[in-house]
Amino acid sequence: MEERFRNLDYQNWKPVRTLGSDSYGTVYEIARDDGFGMVDHAALKVLSIPAAPEDFDALVAEGRTPEEVTALLHRQVETIARQLMAVDAISDEPNLLRCEDHVIRAHADGRGWDIYVRTELLPSLPDYLRNHPHGEADIIRLGAGLCSALETCHRRGIVHGDIKPRNVFVGGGNFDEQVTYKLGDFGMAQFSAVDNTNDFMAPEVLCGAEVSPASDLYSVGMVLYWALNERRIPFVPLPPTAVEASDLAIAREQRLRGDPLPEPLHGSQALKNVVMRACADDPAQRYASVEEFRAALQQPSRNRHRPSAGRRRPPRPPPRTRSPARSRRHSARPCRLRRRTPKSRTTQRKPSPSSLARSSS
Repeated sequence: MEERFRNLDYQNWKPVRTLGSDSYGTVYEIARDDGFGMVDHAALKVLSIPAAPEDFDALVAEGRTPEEVTALLHRQVETIARQLMAVDAISDEPNLLRCEDHVIRAHADGRGWDIYVRTELLPSLPDYLRNHPHGEADIIRLGAGLCSALETCHRRGIVHGDIKPRNVFVGGGNFDEQVTYKLGDFGMAQFSAVDNTNDFMAPEVLCGAEVSPASDLYSVGMVLYWALNERRIPFVPLPPTAVEASDLAIAREQRLRGDPLPEPLHGSQALKNVVMRACADDPAQRYASVEEFRAALQQPSRNRHRPSAGRRRPPRPPPRTRSPARSRRHSARPCRLRRRTPKSRTTQRKPSPSSLARSSS
């Protein structure tokens, strides 16, 4: 990795530091001086197909010819390239990490390709949460933002397939600006089924099924569960206990068995119910779409300002009733302000003409 970092050459961009790596590739911070005192920064993910040179030999050892292995890898690269171009077409979606450009280069020995994807440079969700504690309203906005990104993708037939906290990024937040949660790192869907160490992947995918909108929805639910559960997945010890590799393996086995998930540690009961349904083991028990999931997420947000069931307002007293005759008399004449007469002053009522006529007769 250090040799690749030193030798990294991408369109006059220079490596600054390594941000992270996984089974798919490595992410670097890169910088470029425009020659006039301005330095631009970006993130660059480098994917290698195959991931390691020995993987090519392993595929040949399975009985394929080198030409067949090359054709297989080429189809994988084509799939990634098509997905990257499809995401480029919807780059104006505010909840998608902006992809600036990408380049595909063949290996000098002809046994694979490197894919370079340059994006905007933003902190990942785990890095951001270290210094920015989140409350329930923040978790709801996180889920709604990820659902919004997936709505745009699913309408165009794009399935992410690898949603996890490291692939969620946080932008904005300067001064009083509200943060924006962005989904990134597209193009890995075809590798998802073989990554059996992904703790945010739907159980059916870990068992060999194809990634789907339903599995994307599950992964978003699991990210929210993680955020509500002290950044721990189900079935593993909570802080301050450290999580061992064996804990993760046992937790994964429990999920694959279909054991009921314990509720996350934090959050209102309404929010927990929404997240638990999204993380249902059976895809048929989850929300039918990310649109429905987002609407359910925002319902607890609207209910937070209403009186809870345990603190109801006292009922209003019933209105006073009047007799029908009094009601009719009251409604037949306009309401006038009555003038009070001082007690020390007496007034004499002026006789009416009819009373004078009766007295004279």
